[in-house]
Amino acid sequence: MSNPMAAVGPDAVVGAVVRLLTPPLCELYAVLMRAGVVVVVDD
Repeated sequence: MSNPMAAVGPDAVVGAVVRLLTPPLCELYAVLMRAGVVVVVDD
């Protein structure tokens, strides 16, 4: 059996996962900031 990752390459797979997860993680970060769970301290 051949490895399906070999045809695409690990960098392409990682790039696809990053592109897939970036928008929802940004939205989650924004919601957590609005809720006061995440606080950015500016010194």
